Amino acid sequence: MKTGILNLSRRKRLFLRLISLLLVAGVARQVRAVNTTTVQDVVYRAELKTDMRWLVGNGSPGRLQELEARVEHHEAILQRALGIGAAAGVLLTLVHLGIDYLRLHLR
Repeated sequence: MKTGILNLSRRKRLFLRLISLLLVAGVARQVRAVNTTTVQDVVYRAELKTDMRWLVGNGSPGRLQELEARVEHHEAILQRALGIGAAAGVLLTLVHLGIDYLRLHLR
């Protein structure tokens, strides 16, 4: 028995075929998304591993050791500057004490 353009059984088959194609396409898209995410995770982990090797070093001095050496160098310069500043302060105080002494005793 024909109704309209397609009979009922043919419409059912086409509908089921369309649904199965859509399901397969959706699953394929999900698999593709999972594969893309997995690849991105692997790439991210490899980059992270490389960055950690660069920071910490793998036998040779890494970036972290370079940064520590620079910080120690800057701290030494700062300590020197503080020492020079303290010495200059003491010297200036002695000069002022000498000027005050001479002013009091030479009147």
